[in-house]
Amino acid sequence: MKSKERIRKDKTVLVIDDDPQVRDLLQIVLRGCGYQVRVAKECADVISIVEESSEHIDLLLVDLYLPGVSGLDLADQVLEERPETKVLYISGITGISDAEDMKARAHGEWGKDANFLDKPFRPTQLVDSVDELLGC
Repeated sequence: MKSKERIRKDKTVLVIDDDPQVRDLLQIVLRGCGYQVRVAKECADVISIVEESSEHIDLLLVDLYLPGVSGLDLADQVLEERPETKVLYISGITGISDAEDMKARAHGEWGKDANFLDKPFRPTQLVDSVDELLGC
């Protein structure tokens, strides 16, 4: 049986968050646990990676609120190109009806493959969620 570290090494996570500090932290935590990590600073970068790279993307880790687009809409575009990709939504926005609507959509309309993690979260919570989604 493969060790967790070996399984993680074979998995690629594509991260997008508009906050550079959050992006950096997500990258550090996931790489530190052995995952291959691609980082996108903006939505166009995600689309380029997905459309132009032959690299397998196992998980899209996406903030629900991004400049100019919702994380749900971006995930939808990714899944059109790469339907096998799992999605983990994250957000720190609470108390706003739009945020609650997006969380409900992430939990409901996207079915069992959709998962949501509220910011702030501990690094262990992030890794546990990613591990669970990717079967590590």
